[in-house]
Amino acid sequence: MQFVLSVSAWLLFYVLIEHHGERELAISNTMRNIFAVFGIFTWSYANTTNMMVSNIIGQQRQEEVLYLVRKIAWLSFLQLLYFALRLIFFPPHF
Repeated sequence: MQFVLSVSAWLLFYVLIEHHGERELAISNTMRNIFAVFGIFTWSYANTTNMMVSNIIGQQRQEEVLYLVRKIAWLSFLQLLYFALRLIFFPPHF
């Protein structure tokens, strides 16, 4: 259901954008692809966090959960900052 809602939202967005012109539609499509690149890393960090937290809890080390989540969140932030800075300063590469 989540996938259907996600795809439907993008479809509605494109239907609304296409009335503004071909250039605007191309820009929105490019931005969607860039969002997907950023999303791949964010979602992989989220899945890794879920798996590692479950593992830590299974080992009866609940006191380390917050440290682990903070560490992975920091790594995710640094990764996204790296890509965002590359996008800002070197847009033709994207």
